[in-house]
Parts: sequence; structure tokens; C-alpha cells
Amino acid sequence: FFEVPPFLKTCRGSPFHEPVPAPLGQLRRPVYVEANLQAQIARLAEVALEARERVPVLVISRDRIHADQLVEGLRLAARSRGLGGASDDIVRSLSRTLYEADAEQWKENLNRATLPLGQRDASSKSWRISITDPRGGRGTDYRVDDPDVDEHGGLLLIPTLVPTSQREWTQFLGRTARQDRRGQFCAVLCSSDYEAISRR
Repeated sequence: FFEVPPFLKTCRGSPFHEPVPAPLGQLRRPVYVEANLQAQIARLAEVALEARERVPVLVISRDRIHADQLVEGLRLAARSRGLGGASDDIVRSLSRTLYEADAEQWKENLNRATLPLGQRDASSKSWRISITDPRGGRGTDYRVDDPDVDEHGGLLLIPTLVPTSQREWTQFLGRTARQDRRGQFCAVLCSSDYEAISRR
């Protein structure tokens, strides 16, 4: 059989983009594998807080409990880096837990996910870090209209677990490089998650 490319790839002159691996963090890698949850949160904070100075960041956690842990961990990391009370605005939840508890807050967080913080000029924009569970990695549209984001590689996707399904991985990557915009990803994984998967 043969593989049919996505429609936009077949159009002449199409601006279709695919997400590209982004070497970020202190070690400048596109993939990190940490030993435990604490190390994963520390690396995630390093990568996400660096990247948010240029682009919006979307973190996809392994599940809703993990998403809530990551929100708290990243807010603590933001505070420890001097971002104080702004950390609650910088790090926003898009987990199913929030949706079930307060759908209006979840919608507001989704709408703000790709908007710059405050009223800044192009040279001093900073962005939010949104954390979702796997449901937010499928079918949710994270719209990026700011040309400065495209100039810096597009929305940064940080998956914390690579799914075993190719289809689900494709869905995750599809959250970035949308609407003819560029996109990038940097995976921050935890080896203990894979030990649990291998025992199944």
C-alpha cells in the first residue's frame, strides 16, 4: 500500500509546517529522561520557564493527577525565580479536574493560553505555560496569531509521556504547527512512568 500525505502538503506553495524538535534547557536537548517526578518537574521548569520568554508553552501530562502536580511544581519554581504572585497567571491549568470543577475558569485559561502576558512591546513579550492532561492533547485548538511567536519557532509543546499509540502521538504533535504556523516540541519524560507501562 501507499501513504497519503495530509492534504495541505500536496498543495503547491502551501505554508504547511510540521513541529520540529527544539533543543532547550541547560543541556540543549530536544528530549530529556529524568529518574523521578521531582527531577522531571525541575527539568520541566528549566525548559518551560526559559521558553516562555519567547513563545507560549503547552505541557501535556500523563494524566489529570500528574497535571495538577505539574501546575503546583511549576508555580513553585516560578516563585523561586522571582516571579512571585504572577506565577498563578504564568502557569495555568487546563486539566480535566479544573474543567469539572470550574468550566468557566478552564475556558478562560484556554483563551489566555497563547496570549502574551500584560501589554508589552515585541522585544519584551513573555508568555504563559499551560498544563493539560491527555484529553487536551487531542482535538483542542491552541490558536497562535502573534507573528513574533512564529519567528521564534511557534508554540512549544512539552509532552511528559510519549504515548504508545502512534495516532495519539500524532494528535499531541498536532497541538502545535497549526493554522499555517510553525511549531516545536521538547519532551521531558520520567523513566519511572515507562517502568509502570512495561509492567502492564
